[in-house]
Amino acid sequence: MEKTDKIDIIIKEHVLTAMGAGAIPVPVADIAAVSAVHLNLIKTLTTEMSGHYSEIKGRALLSALVTGTAARAGASFIKLLPGIGTIIGMASQIILSGAVTYAIGRVLVSAYSRGETLDTISGDSVKEEFMTLLKKGKKYASDLKNSGEFKSQENSRDTDLSGDSENSEKTSDHSEKDTNTH
Repeated sequence: MEKTDKIDIIIKEHVLTAMGAGAIPVPVADIAAVSAVHLNLIKTLTTEMSGHYSEIKGRALLSALVTGTAARAGASFIKLLPGIGTIIGMASQIILSGAVTYAIGRVLVSAYSRGETLDTISGDSVKEEFMTLLKKGKKYASDLKNSGEFKSQENSRDTDLSGDSENSEKTSDHSEKDTNTH
C-alpha cells in the first residue's frame, strides 16, 4: 500500500468516526467525543508523516483551527430543543464533524508535504486553507453519508456487538450446564 493510500484511509476512518461521534444526542458530549477524534487524527498523521508528536502542540493546533467554527457548538446545542431540534442538530453535527475532521487531516497532509512539522505549523498560517478545505469536507462527509458507507459502519459495529453477546450467552449457558452437572 502506498503512503498516500494509507493517509487517505487514516483520514477517511477518522471522518467516519467523527461523524459517529457527532451523532451523540447529548450536547457537549458530542463535541468532546469529536475533539478526541481530532486529537487522535493529529497524532496519527503526525506520527505517520513527521515522526514527532507533542500533545501540547497538537491541542494548540486543534484549538487554533476549530475556534472559528462556531457552527459546531450551535449544531450541538440545537439538540437541546425537543424533537425537531434533536433531529436537525444531529444531522448538522454529523456532517460538520466529518467536514472539520477532513479539513484538519488535509491541512496537516499539506503542511507536512511542504516540510513543516507540528512545531512549525501555525494555526494562523493555515487558517485560510482550513476554511477552503472545510467546504470540501462538507461535500466529502455528505457523500460518505449518502453513499451508505457511514450507515454501513454503524451496522458493522452493531453486528460485532450482537455477535459478541451471542457468544457470551452461549458461554453463560455452558457455564450453567457445567454448574448443574456437579
